[in-house]
Parts: sequence; C-alpha cells; structure tokens
Amino acid sequence: LNLRRNKLSSLVGLGAAPFLQRLFLSSNKLATQGAISQLATASNLIELALDGNPVANEQGYRQAVVEVCPSLRQLDMRRLNDEERKLSAAQSKKESE
Repeated sequence: LNLRRNKLSSLVGLGAAPFLQRLFLSSNKLATQGAISQLATASNLIELALDGNPVANEQGYRQAVVEVCPSLRQLDMRRLNDEERKLSAAQSKKESE
C-alpha cells in the first residue's frame, strides 16, 4: 500500500489490515513513536517505509519500530539485521522491568 506524501499524521485504522505486507508511508507528518504503535496488529507486515517523517529522526527509531512490528524484514528500504533485533529486544526487556 503506497501512502507516500499524503500529509498523514496518524495511522489509526491501518493496523486493522492484518494481511498487509508492504506499507510505504514516506514523507508524511508522522511525528511520534506512538503513531507507529497503531501498526502493532499488522502481524504480516514485512516491509515498511517511514523515511521523511519527523519520527524517523528520533533516537532509537529503528529499534522502536522493530519492537512494534517484529515481523518486519525491511525498514526504510534497508534490511533489518540481527543486531537491531537484539537491541530492540533488550530495550523492550529493560522497559518491562
């Protein structure tokens, strides 16, 4: 699903698409990691593009996205590596303590 350059500031409703595999949201107005949390129920999501959004400039952005969408293989056209997954798991564990 290509929703690039649509001035979106929220993803409400997109998580309700459980069979969604690829979602392109580059160059919108997504500003917080909370906005990304709407994708937590998109359990088949394997490719996501959020580059060009303010949220992509936040510290720990990639790890936060992996935590919300563990099925991802690519984020912002870059393959996710094992190190990023480990950092995300460690951050999640730290937050739950």
